[in-house]
Amino acid sequence: MLYVSRAPWGIYEVLEEFFDRHGIPVGPILFLREWGVSWTSPLPRKAEDHKRELIHNMLALYGELPFILIGDSGQHDPEIYRQIVEEHPGRVLAVYIRNVSRDPKRTREIEDLAKVVAGAGSSLVLAADSVAMAEHAASLSLVSPETVSEVRNERMAADPTELESQTYGIQRSTPTRTAEAVAQGDLQDLVESGSEPMPPNVIVETQAQEQLKEL
Repeated sequence: MLYVSRAPWGIYEVLEEFFDRHGIPVGPILFLREWGVSWTSPLPRKAEDHKRELIHNMLALYGELPFILIGDSGQHDPEIYRQIVEEHPGRVLAVYIRNVSRDPKRTREIEDLAKVVAGAGSSLVLAADSVAMAEHAASLSLVSPETVSEVRNERMAADPTELESQTYGIQRSTPTRTAEAVAQGDLQDLVESGSEPMPPNVIVETQAQEQLKEL
């Protein structure tokens, strides 16, 4: 697990305690930003530049390993990940984006990421909750099947009244056709089809990936 954050180093101890309290896996590296004023850099670097450069560095450092990119729809993660997937074809197995907004404009912006991911033969999960991400990760053997039940039980324990979001998929025979389906608005239609209060989970992938899960 590699964590990339735009927060200042000054809150490292707070994050460390948060990780410990919530059982979050401790990664070998937790990247933060230097916010101190200096002659060469009077202001902190832009968050998107910071994240993008660090991810590029990690892809180069771990040149033999595939990557999973995890983020949310609220800030710059989709745009950063789109560029990473485009510049490093074949390195990213999946992109998991937690959907924290139902703004149609934001959905259209995430479509740009989905087209690139699909065109690279990878997959995108735009999820309203972590259960859909866990299910998809288990289908790719990235986590054990038991993980799905653990994530679902944890979510139910946090809020027993919360309904589980419906999951829909965009699956076509080739990466190009999957990307074309997104370009035609299929992703936006699926996101907008969800009932309140939770938006739906949407999985964008090629049928070739779907078949690999069954092997």
